[in-house]
Amino acid sequence: MLTVESTFKLFDVVNRHFRNEHDSRLLISEVEEIMDSKVDLKMNDFATKKDLDEHRAATKQDYLELSSELKEDMAGLRSELKQDMVELRSELKQDMAELKSEFKQDISELKSDLYSKFNNLDNSINLNLANTALILERTQKDHLKWMMGFMVAMLGIAMALIKLI
Repeated sequence: MLTVESTFKLFDVVNRHFRNEHDSRLLISEVEEIMDSKVDLKMNDFATKKDLDEHRAATKQDYLELSSELKEDMAGLRSELKQDMVELRSELKQDMAELKSEFKQDISELKSDLYSKFNNLDNSINLNLANTALILERTQKDHLKWMMGFMVAMLGIAMALIKLI
């Protein structure tokens, strides 16, 4: 996009090299066409003050409209975000409550399992102690029987020796 000032500067430079005003104008017009087709604005056209004021007013109006649309969009986005946050918060609270109840249930199941295993272990220990006591009692009785038998045998031998003497 070329301004009037840049067009004149370019025209002077080209004029110095070509030494032909017609060729210079052709080159400048081609450059302007390329710039206009790229930018799609014609800045080289002279505009009146009224046109510039109208353009400024239109630009300002466009700015205000875009600004108000942007503010409305931002407000809408804020309200949507707040609503989404409220929904997410309620979902999280509900999920946390469900997890809490599941944890409580799991803990109570673990407690009952632990108590039942402890009771089984306690019963097993008591049974083992009772069995050990019975075995010990039987062993002691067997030892006593053997001791008594040994004593009777010793007495028998002692009596036989006394009779022999």
